Amino acid sequence: MPFAIALLVLLIEFTPAHVGYTVPLLVATPALAVVTMGPKGTLAAVGAAVGVSLATATYNQVWGSQQVYTNFLALFLVSAASFMTSSAARTRRENELNHVRRSATAAQEVLLRPVPARLGPVRASSMDLAAETGAQIGGDLYDVVQTRYGVRMIVGDVRGKRRTRRR
Repeated sequence: MPFAIALLVLLIEFTPAHVGYTVPLLVATPALAVVTMGPKGTLAAVGAAVGVSLATATYNQVWGSQQVYTNFLALFLVSAASFMTSSAARTRRENELNHVRRSATAAQEVLLRPVPARLGPVRASSMDLAAETGAQIGGDLYDVVQTRYGVRMIVGDVRGKRRTRRR
């Protein structure tokens, strides 16, 4: 959407029939980009807005007017606020995700006790690797215990894989 606004303003400003000054619409591009595109997209949207503003001010020969400088000031202020908002939101999301990961890891460590190296005549070891890239916990369960009937083991996959048939 931010780039569509920049393109629309560019098209309107470069047509000979344009009547109004549509460049102030570009101020919305960083604010829209921060919501949908993240920091890099916001930077690209700011670059596009500044580029369109420079091109239209030059094409329409309006350099030196208060309206052009007011537009650049507004674009700068909204861009700065957008960057701060984007950075704060990303930091908050990362902190929340780290908290959830720490909680899940702690819960898994409580539930999945370390397997003893030896149980009677059986040597054992375990390793739990999450299938998802970047995940620190998995969906498996395991345990090994010595009973009066011998060593008992359980291994389970909590998350089954769904198969779909194509017709």
